[in-house]
Amino acid sequence: MLHLRKEGANASSFFRDIGCRHFSLARVMGQSIIIWVNEQLDPTGLLYACIACCDQQQAQACHESFEQNLTNHQKAAGWVARLRTVESWDDVPASALKLS
Repeated sequence: MLHLRKEGANASSFFRDIGCRHFSLARVMGQSIIIWVNEQLDPTGLLYACIACCDQQQAQACHESFEQNLTNHQKAAGWVARLRTVESWDDVPASALKLS
């Protein structure tokens, strides 16, 4: 199921909607959450594609797909696929698809 960021939604409803209830509870209890962010960047550093999720295995599979979809010509020109983690949905690019 794909979800786009909901502007103006409170954290509880947002996490409930995307199926990350346990991450919402951890955040309320002061524990950090891990959000995996997959990014495909062009040679100038502009974000071309971005997918974020709470599941590490899903994120790694997505990263492998991003890597495989880059042609040798794109790689030689400086295109990169990057996988990083953040602790807040506020740190995920607004254009990202959120997966649950």
